[in-house]
Amino acid sequence: MKPKYIKLPQDKLREKYHCYGHFYTLQVKNKLIPCRSVLEIVEASSDLDNKIDQILKKPDAIAIMMNPGGSEPDMLNEPDYIETIIDGNFFSIDFINKTLVRAIPDTTQDRIMNIMSVREWRHVRILNLSDVREKNSTYLKEHLLKFKDASDSSVHSIFSAKRKGERDNALRIDDMPLIIFGWGTEACLEKVAEHAFKYITLNNNTKFVGIKQEKYNFYHPGRRKNWHDDILNQIFNL
Repeated sequence: MKPKYIKLPQDKLREKYHCYGHFYTLQVKNKLIPCRSVLEIVEASSDLDNKIDQILKKPDAIAIMMNPGGSEPDMLNEPDYIETIIDGNFFSIDFINKTLVRAIPDTTQDRIMNIMSVREWRHVRILNLSDVREKNSTYLKEHLLKFKDASDSSVHSIFSAKRKGERDNALRIDDMPLIIFGWGTEACLEKVAEHAFKYITLNNNTKFVGIKQEKYNFYHPGRRKNWHDDILNQIFNL
């Protein structure tokens, strides 16, 4: 069966949209862990191709997912970029005043761009259950198993208790846009996924979409056939 909605090729998507991320290195004891707290995807031809506007204006949607991923700072466009090191014992990110840099997107973000293209959205914000930037999913699983409990997880998760101010700004908690759940189905995600879902949907007016597997697991965009069409069907039927 042919896809219901048009998908653009990667080169067209990356001409149409630009990505900006807040990257940092988390220092935990003697370990340095590469992280990203947020990624903003914006229409390249719009006034949103401006780092301040991306932070202050309400996005069309927020996608909440999970690494692994290959997105990283685009050093060709950001030749002076130097990554900040944040000590885990004194963790703090000012959501409004943080530094955004051009980022090289990965294939998962391409899938979100295709949703944007069909819906004619100009801005989608991506948050992850964990900020850890790691392509190796085995390493991520080991890292997530260190969560003691979801409501007080370690600071590498924006859903940890210590990051409430940053989280509420990122989610625009008082004026939340459409939420797309797509963080995957790994068992090690269950506690933080449950906490994130309940936190976001505490207000009964929250609009959200996602292809649910079981409990609080929602299929990742790259892990389910026809994710693109199924998510768009949900969005159009809201």
